Amino acid sequence: WTELNKDAAPVLATYTLTQKDIDGPYLPTPERAEDKAKMERIVYQNLHEALGEKFNVKPEFLKALNPQADFATAGTSLVVPYTRPAQSLAKASRIVVDKSDGALQLLDAQGKVYAQFPASSGSSQFPLPIGEWKITSVVQDPDYRYNPEILVNQPKDAKPATLPPGPNGPVGIVWMGINKQHYGIHGTPEPGQISRTQSSGCVRLTNFAAQAVATAVEVGTPVTFRE
Repeated sequence: WTELNKDAAPVLATYTLTQKDIDGPYLPTPERAEDKAKMERIVYQNLHEALGEKFNVKPEFLKALNPQADFATAGTSLVVPYTRPAQSLAKASRIVVDKSDGALQLLDAQGKVYAQFPASSGSSQFPLPIGEWKITSVVQDPDYRYNPEILVNQPKDAKPATLPPGPNGPVGIVWMGINKQHYGIHGTPEPGQISRTQSSGCVRLTNFAAQAVATAVEVGTPVTFRE
């Protein structure tokens, strides 16, 4: 408790809604990959989804915090959870992904955990590759090479496609590749499912967490995957 109470940051803060927030653009996310491939960008579906990811909170909770707010007018003051900017994280000496804990940790040079995020990792068909790896790329706003042959529960008539970038794309807003083909650490279009469902082998984080981790690592950062 002594360590926790050293952090005097507020629980809640205020945010002023902008016209840019309201304007989006926002579009429905198609179910099929072939329809996603036709989009210029796989954007958020609505304002509440965008604000939810901005402040790392479920859209329903955001609405509950602001029951009388006019979300259609710029200048509206909203009560939101206080979230420290991702850029405030120090550089990590190592990433550790713990499958049993459903968590990704950032470690400093002394091996001390200084940040932790919920994570989904691996499945029975595509298990997490336990062992020692390293970061080989950090790609902001990545597109996605959809290959139904290496994914589970895909339509029988699905064909390979390149999907455009965007927060509601399959890998979210950032991709961190490792030195094992087809595996990486990335964001997701479904933040509410993180640590609740399995992945197709990769390590999935919320977009909020993925961006925070991406600012704290670089090519060559060691990565440990453990049970």
